[in-house]
Amino acid sequence: MIENISPIIYPTRETSEYMNLYFKGKNFKVLEQRILIEKFGIIKMNTYYNSFSIEKWNYYTKLKNLFLKINCKGCFVLRIFQIKNYFDKVVRENLLQEKYLLNDFKEIKINLTDFLNNEGIIYYEIEAIEKTYLKEGGYFTTDIEKKVKIGIVFCTYKREKYIDRIIQDVQRYRSYKDINIFIVDNGKTLENIHNENIKIIQNENYGGAGGFARGMLELNNYNEKNKNNKIDYMIFMDDDIYIDFNVLDKLIGFLSLIKEEYCNYFFAGTMCSLDEKNIQYERYASWRGNHFIQMSPNFDLSKEICLLKNELIENIRYASAGWWFSCFNTNIIGKNNFPFPCFFRGDDMEYTIRNGSNIITLNGINVWHEPFYKKYSILAEDYYLLRNTLVINTLYYDWIKAKDNIKYLFKRFSKSIIKYDYKSAELIIRALDDYSKGVNFFINTDPELLNKELMKYNHNLLTLKDLLGENGEYIYDDLINKTQNEHDKNIIYKFYRLLTFNGNLLPDCLCKNIGVSLIGYASRAINFYKQAEVLNFDPFSRKGYYTKRNKKLAVKYTIKFIRKSFKYYREFKNIKKDYQSNFYKLQTETFWKKYLKI
Repeated sequence: MIENISPIIYPTRETSEYMNLYFKGKNFKVLEQRILIEKFGIIKMNTYYNSFSIEKWNYYTKLKNLFLKINCKGCFVLRIFQIKNYFDKVVRENLLQEKYLLNDFKEIKINLTDFLNNEGIIYYEIEAIEKTYLKEGGYFTTDIEKKVKIGIVFCTYKREKYIDRIIQDVQRYRSYKDINIFIVDNGKTLENIHNENIKIIQNENYGGAGGFARGMLELNNYNEKNKNNKIDYMIFMDDDIYIDFNVLDKLIGFLSLIKEEYCNYFFAGTMCSLDEKNIQYERYASWRGNHFIQMSPNFDLSKEICLLKNELIENIRYASAGWWFSCFNTNIIGKNNFPFPCFFRGDDMEYTIRNGSNIITLNGINVWHEPFYKKYSILAEDYYLLRNTLVINTLYYDWIKAKDNIKYLFKRFSKSIIKYDYKSAELIIRALDDYSKGVNFFINTDPELLNKELMKYNHNLLTLKDLLGENGEYIYDDLINKTQNEHDKNIIYKFYRLLTFNGNLLPDCLCKNIGVSLIGYASRAINFYKQAEVLNFDPFSRKGYYTKRNKKLAVKYTIKFIRKSFKYYREFKNIKKDYQSNFYKLQTETFWKKYLKI
């Protein structure tokens, strides 16, 4: 059986402006599922979607033979190239070249098996001597005996328009009938649909962790009932992504040939930016105990050197395959390997680390997602992320001591005080306190009720018009400039600013101005220096809120943080022992069925 393991991928309506992710060259037109190359024109496949990662296929799979097959008409020269990275420079080699004269569409088959041990990427180009058409094509093999079956789990909460689009898009996927979709509806607002490939499951609103755990339970049930047609691999996906489902053909081909020693690796789909679709936000990330390291961030995928850097075969410790697109073998789940019930922020990280942090990525398999900096929330960043990463540090980072975690929290806490964000400071203290309660906190706490309680800490975002009056929108550029133009005048000025804890130790009479700062990751301490009040605003939504200097609250929360930190320091050994001895209770199928009230 000959299988197309990497078919030609065409731009969609949403990605048509980014042609160089699909095809390069000159004097060609992409028609409906075919390409016209004008006389003396050329089309090149040295692109993110249509090149072939020969080195990774050879390393991870049992690929023994490989053919390029294209269906063409016209007079043209076909060339096959290899490119590889040599000290951050692209080295190119012409492997084959052949001239063709075809008066009608005909399939051309080129044996590439001799090049399986090559490094880097291979691709082909077609240069038209006369007008030429390319209709179909791809990389084929006869090695696949049986294709793996894929199941996809989406977790959603009151995002009907996103789910409607996903359902429409997946039904246009050419192999749609061969996959199963499980949509876990935490909001209980979606109507059931009569479709044997798509199942909507109403679920308790226990966050992404609860939704994906329910997806695992449903998939286990499916496999129990369909022992002769089991789902081999499952993919976790966010509901607010955009994906061209046709990229799954390449994934299915890859997983159908994967070597036994790699079958339990996680396959991470790259996250690209919805704002600039050629920009790779990250392939995956690694948690280092107090910060993330993004792998291959901000790569321009229209550039060959970035594609080649993506080809690096890595073994990164404590890595995480984000649940915007994380694919793994269903035999990993079993009865006692379910996610950490943390609501959200860290469930994917904990699960990947727990199961070995072995990750594979491949050019051409991705989703588009809004960058995290556009979704900033103090509840997510200063409670859920901190609480959950403390758990992860306790479980898997044995060298991290109590003082390291306190230092990590204090850095975040001090930033909150500097920004006059006392709600954020209180959330950080709450994160430490709840984490310190141990495993029983997660067993006994209703996460939906907890989340509703914590929502009061989120700032009420108002429009610039509401904050600044009728002319608020017109001074938007002035606000941006003001946040960027504040700088320390000299070393002595900076020393004095730091010595006074960014002005927090100065008397109120010296702080009478109103300042401006961006929200979240882009906020700068200097924008708060000697300001009595600060407008914090989001440049994307053009909304914001005020924070006011309050020395009494600053002192109150600082004392509270110190007390909680001392208590945590004294009890650290018992807290650590509790998590390492009892965390397994949160991973079982029995726990999750009771937790989700099934």
